[in-house]
Amino acid sequence: MVFYDRIISPSRGIRFPAGTYLLEAEDASYWYLRSPSPLEIREFKSGKVASSRTALGGIMLGKSFFKTIGLPAAGYLDADVDGKVALWSLGGEFIRLEGSAWSKSF
Repeated sequence: MVFYDRIISPSRGIRFPAGTYLLEAEDASYWYLRSPSPLEIREFKSGKVASSRTALGGIMLGKSFFKTIGLPAAGYLDADVDGKVALWSLGGEFIRLEGSAWSKSF
């Protein structure tokens, strides 16, 4: 799946590789699912890819989609040995794709 910061003339995008994302951690609010390969973050200038980098991370999936505080889901990167940092907000568009583009097995 690929998401952009805006539909018309995006300046940034993120690609989540296909495959099985394994549960690697959880806290009171989220499950942290490790991507099978690095995420790809792209920056665009004048409609063309200006830079691209990969980073280890995955998807953090909210345990409750109906919370008024916090994100329902987000892309995350490893921050340090035990830390994670949310990089990309995944809102209603991502949640609506459950069952067609992604599914949980737990």
